[in-house]
Amino acid sequence: MRLLRLLNSCLCTYFAVFSLLILLLFIIPEKSLAITMQLTSKSYMLLQEDARDNDYAPFYEYYELDLKDIKEGLISVHSGGWLRYDLKTVSDEEREVDELTYLYLKLSPLKDKSLTFQIGRHYVFSGVATEQIDGLSGLWEITPLTGISIFGGLPVETENDGRDDDYIVGGRVSQKIADKAQLGLSYLKSYNDDQSHREEMGVDTWLGPVDWMELDGLSSYNNLDNEWMEHSYYVRFFPMKNLIISPLYSHVDYGSAFYNTTLSVFTPEYLGKDESITKYGGYVEYNITSWLTAIPDYIHYGYDELGNSNYYGAKLAFDVYGINSGVMLHRMAGHVKQLRYTEARVFAVKTFKKLKLALDAINLNYDEEYNGLRNMYNLNGTAEYDITKYLNLTASVDYAKTPDFTHKTSAFFKVVYNFDKTF
Repeated sequence: MRLLRLLNSCLCTYFAVFSLLILLLFIIPEKSLAITMQLTSKSYMLLQEDARDNDYAPFYEYYELDLKDIKEGLISVHSGGWLRYDLKTVSDEEREVDELTYLYLKLSPLKDKSLTFQIGRHYVFSGVATEQIDGLSGLWEITPLTGISIFGGLPVETENDGRDDDYIVGGRVSQKIADKAQLGLSYLKSYNDDQSHREEMGVDTWLGPVDWMELDGLSSYNNLDNEWMEHSYYVRFFPMKNLIISPLYSHVDYGSAFYNTTLSVFTPEYLGKDESITKYGGYVEYNITSWLTAIPDYIHYGYDELGNSNYYGAKLAFDVYGINSGVMLHRMAGHVKQLRYTEARVFAVKTFKKLKLALDAINLNYDEEYNGLRNMYNLNGTAEYDITKYLNLTASVDYAKTPDFTHKTSAFFKVVYNFDKTF
């Protein structure tokens, strides 16, 4: 029953998508109706005790349902959602929460699939846009080198004033230069209560002029306050088969990036209205032997409000006797006490035929007491077992001591069921 309630939490989207599917099924020749159904159910149970000896027991259920290969793969239906029920809690919030994450029909009217449409509730990832909408999006690869995408509809996540007179539109055009480069230009415009709410533009770049180098980058601009929101660029060099060198640079202006938001937790007031961060550095990954890898790294963080800090250290990864393990040691050297600590981590993973075991231990030693604590640690043990090819069980125990929690103990259980069948 709860699964049906979950699906009906967005009744208009549900009805529209499946009405369109039924209509298409009448049009499609019967000989084309080979349908593959894929169902994934993920059930989670968390047992947790906090620093005040309060007990929590939330249960989560996630599902994904896909119908594919309709009319030779030109039509498919995708659905996913979740619900949470708190079996035991001291919270004043509702004990039961559910959401339809996505439910959409994907159409490819051309046999080469160069043109696709998505209709219903779905996510849009298009340059500057990372959105969840109830609406329509389309992608057209005009040529193997040129593409255009558009989207429009109602934003799913909005403030508490509802979705009346709210809508969002946008798109992206892209151009490749052989296999050596790609440039994308994107745009997003949204309205809240029929008033301009967000207007953003973006430029994304990929360069691979030679086999031993590639660059990914994105710059985004806020048209409402006429400020750059973000610049993020990552480069990877492959001078040798066993060596990767990866520098990075990014700058984020929180006040501009969160000028207007759809979730109140992500607000300039929460992050610091005048705060911005400039980050640069990178890492080197060197495969010393077939079983040993060294990864030194360095990142500089430049905050307007919190000052500068440097994070540096190294990781050694081993693969010996079938055990994937590693040790990490890093130093965070900042201007404020919460950014002055030494971090150590040890982990190991062993996979048997059907069983996977993992251990992970992290320790942070602060230079000064932070919320009354100098030494923070987190210990985790996880076991994962494949009962059958369709059914997987995971159990995890976690114990932590942090500046926010004197102690925190939790046990995590997960059951994953995967099923697929062709009709």
